[in-house]
Amino acid sequence: MENSPSSSSPASLGINDGSAGGVGAGMNNNASAMECEPRTSDPITQPTTTAGGVASDSNGSSLAEAVTTTTNDTTETTQHHHESSAPPPPPNPSLEPVHSIAQRLLSLRGSPPGTLASLAESEIRLLCQKVRPVLLSQPMLLELEAPLKICGDVHGQFTDLLRLFEYGGFPPESNYLFLGDYVDRGKQSLETICLLLSYKILHPENFFILRGNHESAGINRIYGFYDECKRRYSIRLWKVFSDVFNCLPVTALVDEKILCMHGGLSPEMESLNQIRDLSRPCDVPDVGLMCDLLWSDPDTGVNVSRPFFHVHV
Repeated sequence: MENSPSSSSPASLGINDGSAGGVGAGMNNNASAMECEPRTSDPITQPTTTAGGVASDSNGSSLAEAVTTTTNDTTETTQHHHESSAPPPPPNPSLEPVHSIAQRLLSLRGSPPGTLASLAESEIRLLCQKVRPVLLSQPMLLELEAPLKICGDVHGQFTDLLRLFEYGGFPPESNYLFLGDYVDRGKQSLETICLLLSYKILHPENFFILRGNHESAGINRIYGFYDECKRRYSIRLWKVFSDVFNCLPVTALVDEKILCMHGGLSPEMESLNQIRDLSRPCDVPDVGLMCDLLWSDPDTGVNVSRPFFHVHV
């Protein structure tokens, strides 16, 4: 994340019965994941059963006692290799073009890093056209259930994204929630976002993607995605992606305990209904609730935590 255009720096805190929550923090330029499992007696590898918290994709350290341990690629609870990768043929013939795109992207497994996919601009446009109604059909605040793998920044590192799926399971074998920042910085933002959008279309109830601060035209115009689209295809395609990014949800609530967003909480947030009421499609404003959810870094100060718990506990 870049420095926030907003001056707020709210705390990312739990929303359950008042016990301290945990933070699943993403790593810039590396894909990382936190696995949420159903209720068991293990408080470390089962984050949704101990205490609520914010799974925030900011660069800050954890705010309270951590409930899961992450590595650069995935949690220790998912350190096993999955061989199956090709998505099953879609039952709906209209999804066959999307299935074909996903197959070609997945065929790059084992190729030298940086190998580009062979996708026509018309195919990518079709992908963007199909994903917009899927995104808009789901709420701004997603309400999800475990088991679920929660993943941080990818930033165009397509090889890392494939490796993450190899460890955690390829959709729909595993359920996923990504916290944003799919483009910029890395050399394969197009492959990265196209695979994520393909999975969203093919498995809309098992695969979820939130908006990060880099899913904004004002940011990815500067940090690499615009230049990649212009070099490989056209500026028009970059504008098509901007329309898709304006449809992404910004938060997810897992098992009514873990509130997930790319950035952090907002001092303007008094109720989760404020998030539900945010309208789409929209660009990211310079100030306000939506800006804070995508930009704010955690703050452990009691001046933020006490008012938040007073309202939500």
